Amino acid sequence: GRINCFSFSNLFVAAARYADVSAHFQLVDSPPQWDINNETWVVSQHINVSGLVDRELTELEKAAFRAQQESTGTRIRRGPPRLVRRAYVVDLNPEIAVDAYRSRTISDRAARALFHSNRSVEELLAGNQDEAMAHGRAAIAADARSPTAWNNFGVLLSRRGSLEDAEQAYRTALALDPDYESAASNLERVYRRTGDPEKADAMARRIRANRMKNPYHHYAMGERSLAEGNLADAVNHFKDAIRRKDDERLFYYALAEAHLKLGDYQTAAKNLAIAKEHSTGKDMRRYQALNYQLSRATREG
Repeated sequence: GRINCFSFSNLFVAAARYADVSAHFQLVDSPPQWDINNETWVVSQHINVSGLVDRELTELEKAAFRAQQESTGTRIRRGPPRLVRRAYVVDLNPEIAVDAYRSRTISDRAARALFHSNRSVEELLAGNQDEAMAHGRAAIAADARSPTAWNNFGVLLSRRGSLEDAEQAYRTALALDPDYESAASNLERVYRRTGDPEKADAMARRIRANRMKNPYHHYAMGERSLAEGNLADAVNHFKDAIRRKDDERLFYYALAEAHLKLGDYQTAAKNLAIAKEHSTGKDMRRYQALNYQLSRATREG
């Protein structure tokens, strides 16, 4: 009776391949979600499915094909193709599927590593350390080049008090992905626990530098400033986020809200319009609510 994006994708891939339909796992560059469970911070990634399907052309499409040939003066040597190949995306969350997030296809081996890595975290949070270690080892065996697998395995080792082995696991994760903040943060904590403040401070500086490149870090700082009433700081942070990722609707919504509170209705409307261009589904309700606030403020002003 429960499902998440990974289990949904796994079921779909299995069913599609059984029916001889092309299907591959995709990692989606959607905004990360952070949660705390048993004093452990957990970051969630998103996965969906992509592939290619062949289907017959409709009569309307066949007519359009012939009309295009005639309008361009092309000599018609053959009729329209019987089949047309189209790419598809299947996602547990349709709103993510239609958004403009970057995604990349991953191998079955990488997907298997993510499955075992996720299970290792679940078992750890449930207090089942032996089962967690078994899944952690299985993740690395499935894909030894997965930074997520090495980082999560390092967490398991650290919880068991094997700090030297945990350090090596985190260092391996960072060698595979130098911008992997979770591994860097975990490594900093290991250095502090083992009494090496010089390495810990160096890692902390590296984390700060990477965070300054992360648009969602600037967005989070802007949201904090907005909540505290520091509107000028909020505007600067949201602009920094947009400079680093100019197709994220959340940034434009937040910037519009900040300018609305500043009384700059023209700039608020401009950013709200940009946000609308990148919005779908439930975000349209957010647009309508903010647009109503802007219209009322403009009338009252």
